[in-house]
Amino acid sequence: MITKQMVDIARGHANPYWEIKSITAPYGSPLITDETSLNVSSKVVLSILKEIDYDIDGVIIAAFGDPGLENAKKFTSIPCVGLSESSMLVASQNGRRFSVATTTPKLKSSIEERANLLGVSNYLASIRITTSDPVLIMSDHVQLIEELRIVIMKCIVEDFADAVIIGGGPLASAAKDLKQFFDIPIIEPIPEAVRYLSRMISDRNK
Repeated sequence: MITKQMVDIARGHANPYWEIKSITAPYGSPLITDETSLNVSSKVVLSILKEIDYDIDGVIIAAFGDPGLENAKKFTSIPCVGLSESSMLVASQNGRRFSVATTTPKLKSSIEERANLLGVSNYLASIRITTSDPVLIMSDHVQLIEELRIVIMKCIVEDFADAVIIGGGPLASAAKDLKQFFDIPIIEPIPEAVRYLSRMISDRNK
């Protein structure tokens, strides 16, 4: 269900002539909530890349921790992008201060590491996390929206963020719904990943 939602969102922002295929991890946690499941996902990503048909133009790793992204870029010459990478690069454009609103407290350090690796840590104002259990809240969309809305408001008012990333692939539908409540950019990782991949493919084909 979550994979289908993410693919539908990606299709809505992709070139209409693109064919988008999804591959769900055959093992590991269905929801990445801690460093252990993130590390397992990194291994899964590489194993999938070794088996897929390479008659493709690009890959989006649809998890906010970008599991296996660096190894994927080393393994294949086709463009590979991650959700965290794509959204943080956009959020920090022109020195803009940004925050990340997410549901997984045990992944806070990995998000900080991604910002540091991407060279945007100086622009990261905060990482704010919802209060409910990250697995349980996914089954209550109304509660998810409300808790993220409160967190985003704190990012803006207390942390002076000029943009807020909704940090999670499974939060994609929530990210879309939250934009209506705020005047500042609420950044959706999946559409940003599609746009980033599109630019990379275009540059590669020049």
